[in-house]
Amino acid sequence: MSGKRVFANYLRFGIFIAGTFGKLRSRGLAAKRSLALREFALGIEALERFVAGAPLRQVHECVFGVLAMESEPVDPRL
Repeated sequence: MSGKRVFANYLRFGIFIAGTFGKLRSRGLAAKRSLALREFALGIEALERFVAGAPLRQVHECVFGVLAMESEPVDPRL
C-alpha cells in the first residue's frame, strides 16, 4: 500500500474521531477522549511532516506513536 493511501485512510479515520468528541464528552469518558485527541494530534503531525517533505523516518515516528497508543488497553465497555 502506498504512503499516500495510508495517510488518506488515516485522515478519514481522524475526521471520524474528531466528529465523535462531543459524544465522548457527554458520556464522561475523559481517558478515552484524551487518548483519541493524542492519536489525532499525532496523525495530523505525521501528515504535516509528510506534506512538508520530511524524511520518512520522521513521519514514521508519529505513525508508530499512534500505533503504540492504539495498543494501550481501554475498557471495552466504553
